[in-house]
Amino acid sequence: MGKLGLKFVVTPSFVLLLALAIFLGRFLILLGYIISVLAHELAHYFVARKYYYRCNSIVLSAFGAVLYGDFEEAVDKPQVIIALAGPFINFVFVVIGVTFWYLYPQTYVYTLEFVYANLFIGASNMLPVFPLDGGKVLLGLISKKYGYKKSLQVVKVLGVVVASLLFVIFLVGIIFNKNLFSLGLFAIFLLMSAFPIKKQIYEKLPIFNIDRGLRRGVEEKTLIVYPCVTLDMIKKRFEGNYLYRVIVVNSKGEKLIEYGFAQLQNIYLLPDSLTLEEVIKKDLVKL
Repeated sequence: MGKLGLKFVVTPSFVLLLALAIFLGRFLILLGYIISVLAHELAHYFVARKYYYRCNSIVLSAFGAVLYGDFEEAVDKPQVIIALAGPFINFVFVVIGVTFWYLYPQTYVYTLEFVYANLFIGASNMLPVFPLDGGKVLLGLISKKYGYKKSLQVVKVLGVVVASLLFVIFLVGIIFNKNLFSLGLFAIFLLMSAFPIKKQIYEKLPIFNIDRGLRRGVEEKTLIVYPCVTLDMIKKRFEGNYLYRVIVVNSKGEKLIEYGFAQLQNIYLLPDSLTLEEVIKKDLVKL
């Protein structure tokens, strides 16, 4: 999206889905679905921008659309709000559609599939399983108490349970000649998502794009650490909506060096495996 740096990636599975929809004469229905999922992901994106999170791309596939970036293992209140933004916009579309049905009944025929698409996308994404938005909300709510890794295991196990149940319903549907193909695909998607996930959806930007934040005031936080601390450990402590300074002290608590937020922008670009001691000795960041 231009200056915002958001790319749209179309996968082969989406191209096949598009071709199939055109062949079956269902292009307009698919178009409504595409608008719904894009609105969902763009809602995530714009709220993420408000909280100074960086998002790289939206990937379109046969399963829908997903917002991606290069992410740290951190979950907090802003991420919960970002996760809720997607389903919220879908439910807004549902309310608008139903309102139009009441005011202008003739619109029912033209908007029925669109309203149903938004209702399904919003409701299904609120299931408390990862990587759906409901799972991210649950992850954000419990990670503060149980830690990120343990909380992620909980929501992923819950995801496997829910996916297995949905797949069983799909198989039962086959036995009774019920067309539950979409439910089966959804179950497979959830099962595939249970594999180890190395990235999250939103990356915090505690020191980038700060000009907009300074216009309305930004709080400052200070981290006091030993030289042996790695940059990876430092970066994981950064939170959105704050400016940081890092004070490096020796074993006696005496200050060795201090990095302000301007220097931290350069530190953020260095390899995670470096220690602050190495940064200081090699003079990798100028004061």
